[in-house]
Amino acid sequence: MTGKQVKNDGQLDMYLVEDAHEAIIDRETFDRVQKMKGQMKHKGQIEQIL
Repeated sequence: MTGKQVKNDGQLDMYLVEDAHEAIIDRETFDRVQKMKGQMKHKGQIEQIL
């Protein structure tokens, strides 16, 4: 081991584990915020909302 990080481009198996821990917010709220973020054109708009 060299301590250097190497991106896994398919050399090793990858796994996606869903619902591995309790969510901080519900999925519906998360999806709505992601949609809002995608609609905003400038970073300043996000900061104004927060």
